[in-house]
Amino acid sequence: MDFAKDEEKAVLSKSLAIIKKAINDLTQLDHWQFPTPASNSAKKLLIRSLEELKKPENCKIVDPAVLYNRVLELRELVEEVSMSSTDRIA
Repeated sequence: MDFAKDEEKAVLSKSLAIIKKAINDLTQLDHWQFPTPASNSAKKLLIRSLEELKKPENCKIVDPAVLYNRVLELRELVEEVSMSSTDRIA
């Protein structure tokens, strides 16, 4: 058993799961929660970026640990965008 290789696969798998969850969270936000063109564009841009990031040809060229670190940062951004929807702002 090659622990280094198995660890890389596990980290990559976790990164992809986080990406999938982030995309799912963003797609569940409807146009009533993000009524302005700018906010809707930001949501779409994030979704497109995450979709590109999860493609196998893009994942191969990035170290899994670096990908995981960046995905966590993107996940925080997705959470901030989700929290800025109209149903959460007075």
